[in-house]
Amino acid sequence: DDTELGLGIALPLGADWTLAARATASPDHRVLARESGAVDLSWAAGGGWVLGAGLGRSLYEGAGAAGSSGTSTLRLNVERYLGVWRFAGGVSRSRLDGGEEDGGWRAQVDRYFGDRGRLGL
Repeated sequence: DDTELGLGIALPLGADWTLAARATASPDHRVLARESGAVDLSWAAGGGWVLGAGLGRSLYEGAGAAGSSGTSTLRLNVERYLGVWRFAGGVSRSRLDGGEEDGGWRAQVDRYFGDRGRLGL
């Protein structure tokens, strides 16, 4: 097991833009990143559409490696809200320090139950 401490903030930039930032640190970091951070920018495009992009960086130690190594990730996201439903998807591209690049994707659907509940897949 690891312990992780984190801090995040989201700042509205006018009516349609939001800037979010987060940072984490793990004093144990046996599995988790020693440190990580990310910055995301999203735009409420109207009609229930939200577009976003973000950059992240994680630093790791251990597994017999000398010093530390890390990963950098670029994310692009799209969301669509229709009534009580949220449909979201995204693509990402990650690069290991001194190593390979790879991509990923995600698809998500959520059903909201007022302001207090959500069920998602």
